[in-house]
Amino acid sequence: MNLTNCIRTIFVVGNELLAILPDDIVLIHAMDNLLNTKTGHMENQCIASVAIARNTIASLNMDLIDPSDSFENFVHNMNFKKTKGFEIVKPLSPLDFSSNRIS
Repeated sequence: MNLTNCIRTIFVVGNELLAILPDDIVLIHAMDNLLNTKTGHMENQCIASVAIARNTIASLNMDLIDPSDSFENFVHNMNFKKTKGFEIVKPLSPLDFSSNRIS
């Protein structure tokens, strides 16, 4: 999966969850089967973790944004390199941030 498609999918999932849940924030974790270089085995690993805030995503013009640029509007963990692709990141937890950090 490329970077743009991953981010677009995260936004779609976030919007859908916020449409059916009363919460103001949802955490989205994108997972992929990646090589664990310590064990030599493929493992399901987090490649992107994002806190999608209702107010923030509602304020975006989804038809005109650049997904990569707009990702900076959200608290997230993601490590993508053009030469290597996605790397493993720590999933966000509600305990990782205070409520005033997300708008």
